[in-house]
Amino acid sequence: MSNELIITSEDAYMSFLDGIRQTSQVTVVPAVFNRIINRNVVQWVKNKLPLVEFSQKRIDDLDILRIDTGSPVATQVHASSYPVIASTTAYVFPIPTSYDAESSGMLMDGDYPLYMHGLNALFRIDADDEWDRARIMRSDQRAVNMERSYRIPSNDRLYYEKRGTSIILIGSTLSHSQLRLEYIRYPKKVVYSATAGDNINPEFSPSQNKEIVDQTIREFLERKGDPRYKSFLNEEMINQQGN
Repeated sequence: MSNELIITSEDAYMSFLDGIRQTSQVTVVPAVFNRIINRNVVQWVKNKLPLVEFSQKRIDDLDILRIDTGSPVATQVHASSYPVIASTTAYVFPIPTSYDAESSGMLMDGDYPLYMHGLNALFRIDADDEWDRARIMRSDQRAVNMERSYRIPSNDRLYYEKRGTSIILIGSTLSHSQLRLEYIRYPKKVVYSATAGDNINPEFSPSQNKEIVDQTIREFLERKGDPRYKSFLNEEMINQQGN
């Protein structure tokens, strides 16, 4: 597979072409490459989940995607800071899962990067300086939690669960109205274009980019023989030549 140092989107594109040409003299235009590589970037990240199986390498691989809302800038792993998430109704907090914009390749939901996978949640009362920890309420443990006195939700034993596009705080009778949510966001889109100013480089390290490009090459070569995939590629090539 690819051996080059992959830093830019052009590096990724050229390495991809080198990889697929090892078996045949085929070419893929940048617009089609962008679609294929971005599908594989997302899949590469999803393959690192769930967190209960994390190794140090997985933690390192996904560190750049970690978002901590409501955290002071000084404690952020990365320079960006995102506002606390406020409740919409009592004990109900929206999760940033609705894509509505792009910012330099980052998928956004309003002020927040697009949510992919939750890590942990802390809750706070408006006038309080302390963040209260909450345990995740797992569906297979709900009955047990409700039956055993030492597990019943209360102000001293908060739980939360994700329902659709919201997080629900369980057990509180106090005015918890702020959520500090730590989560994994969607990776930025990679864009390679003949117009240099339109390029968006991968955000991962060169070794991680190599893993992604190698995965993309493997997928392409595995699917290339499928008549439907060949038809799709041919149509895309024709469409791009007409633009």
